[in-house]
Amino acid sequence: MCDGLPSASNVIVIGENPATPLKKNWWDYWDATTGFRLNIFVDHYKEERGRRGKRISNTRMRLDRIRSNSVKCIETNAYQNEKPDGVGEGVSNFALLSILISHNENLKAIIAHGKIAQEFLDRVIIPDGIKTYSPRHFRMESYDIIDRICAEIKLSVRHTKGT
Repeated sequence: MCDGLPSASNVIVIGENPATPLKKNWWDYWDATTGFRLNIFVDHYKEERGRRGKRISNTRMRLDRIRSNSVKCIETNAYQNEKPDGVGEGVSNFALLSILISHNENLKAIIAHGKIAQEFLDRVIIPDGIKTYSPRHFRMESYDIIDRICAEIKLSVRHTKGT
């Protein structure tokens, strides 16, 4: 997921797996011209969390924090689904991650949060010039760490553009 077209993103954020399954098809959020409609996804996400008596997750708040720092990112996971108990391995996203990492000319950084995402990232070939970050899982990470990572990424993007 991203806000718009994936090719406009500078960062890929990798987590473990979706904590909140939605009963919607991913393509319901896609527009062929403008890309992924994150606002519609977030509305459905909040609706589903509310139905379960839950607030927005700490992970979602950290992902929102990245965007509030004006960092354009793709959100993905090591696994595309969750097990019934919400933990463990699901269906691998290895092929998708490899494509996203090797075919995005704008990619400057990858954030793999949590042990499972970091182990997953260790299996992917990272092109030269792409910085990797391995914070704790976002559900436990501070906003200060998120802000520091975002500041480094924005500085890297500015240097690349020559401004």
